[in-house]
Amino acid sequence: SECSAHLRYKEKILSSNELDTVVTGNANGHPVRAFRNRLTRYIEELEKRGEGFEEIEKVAVGALKRAVKEGDLNSGSLMAGQSSGLIGEVLSVNELIKSIIEEAEEIIGHLGGIAKW
Repeated sequence: SECSAHLRYKEKILSSNELDTVVTGNANGHPVRAFRNRLTRYIEELEKRGEGFEEIEKVAVGALKRAVKEGDLNSGSLMAGQSSGLIGEVLSVNELIKSIIEEAEEIIGHLGGIAKW
């Protein structure tokens, strides 16, 4: 919850699954995984036409800011990994750390209490 990313970006992550991302930039050696949208489809078209890095960069300049700061889900670069589909809620850092500790304690308990916190 402390992350300053736009609420629409966060909501996109929450509503996604592991098939919602695509990698662009492989053709020019600058791969980026992002949610499919109008921008990624256009970049894919440019790559299929054999356009170079400079041409693609013209389209991509400012796209991350449009996504993160402005919440532009169409022409913004909504960078995200496949694991984004595993995120089901927005937590505070405190809640996340507590959750990790509780899960670790539970796993250790199933292992016969090898270590104690």
